[in-house]
Amino acid sequence: MTSIIDNESITSEDIHDTESTTNNNLLYSSTGANMPSTKVLGQPDTAFDQPLEKRCYTIEDLQVILSCSRETVYALLASHEFRWFRLGGQRGPYRISRRSFDEWLDHSMG
Repeated sequence: MTSIIDNESITSEDIHDTESTTNNNLLYSSTGANMPSTKVLGQPDTAFDQPLEKRCYTIEDLQVILSCSRETVYALLASHEFRWFRLGGQRGPYRISRRSFDEWLDHSMG
């Protein structure tokens, strides 16, 4: 289980790292032959009919939401204004708690 990291420092090397999005961009054939089938015959497929709500943001998501640079996002992470963690340990991509970030943003704007 991944834990929240509250005392990790962000280095200048982190700012220039490019997060791997390979796992987020899985490609399947147009027929879906590579996708596992989870539908039970005779029952509606409601779990896949609705879009999945993201629980975490990426660095790029925050750049878009805040209309700011990558360096600014890393500075915000370093200030520990909201909760975040890294997938796979110290070198993994950052994930920011959506709830924590949204609460911080609402408080900052109000």
